[in-house]
Amino acid sequence: MTSPRAVELFVRVLGQERVVAAPVVRFVPRPISAEEVARALAGATHVVFVSGAAAYRLAEVLPGAGALLAGKAVATAEGAKGAVMVKNKFGVEAYPGQTWEEVAAWARGCGAAVVFHHGEFHRELAEALEALCRSVAHFQLYDAVPEDLDKMRLLVEPGGDVYVFFSGVAVEYAVENPYGLPVAERLRRAVNVAAGPAVAKALAKYGIEAVVPPSGRLGDVVKFVASLIRG
Repeated sequence: MTSPRAVELFVRVLGQERVVAAPVVRFVPRPISAEEVARALAGATHVVFVSGAAAYRLAEVLPGAGALLAGKAVATAEGAKGAVMVKNKFGVEAYPGQTWEEVAAWARGCGAAVVFHHGEFHRELAEALEALCRSVAHFQLYDAVPEDLDKMRLLVEPGGDVYVFFSGVAVEYAVENPYGLPVAERLRRAVNVAAGPAVAKALAKYGIEAVVPPSGRLGDVVKFVASLIRG
């Protein structure tokens, strides 16, 4: 799997010998001006978190962000998982968009939008919102950095039957890795689990099929993978 944070739960359910963490990308926090963020949020009608993790990073950058989100229309592009993370951190309900297209449809008629991007600037979502909203402010909260070769090599070692991806960025960095590893070929011969339609779409871009659990929340993904492995 590509999410080290999920390893503990997977090991608890499946056993140590059946789980390998294969991180492919690190997310390094970007320095962001709290004043600029606060000013943008104060004038916003709509707020979009590309990922639930972006909400947690916002809370670090601007501890009082929750008060500024009150009364705003809020959405995430990470489905139910992202919406839960936003609510846990700020106490606000977020529209659980599964894809950027769903978020764009939700935002029709918006006035001023603020978008919090994750490890990469989400260009498709940005362009869609800029066509729909009067103004859009963008903040990228992390930089995505490829993992070391030793860690990424785990993706192509023998023995992997089921691969679990938690983000489209992880898919991109795995397949287009800077080390020339034949990751796409390996994945095409395996069972791939995508934690959400957006992740499945990222895999499909490389001709890789994936199954999608009914929910992208970690516990539900673990149960789904366990059912696949155990039959």
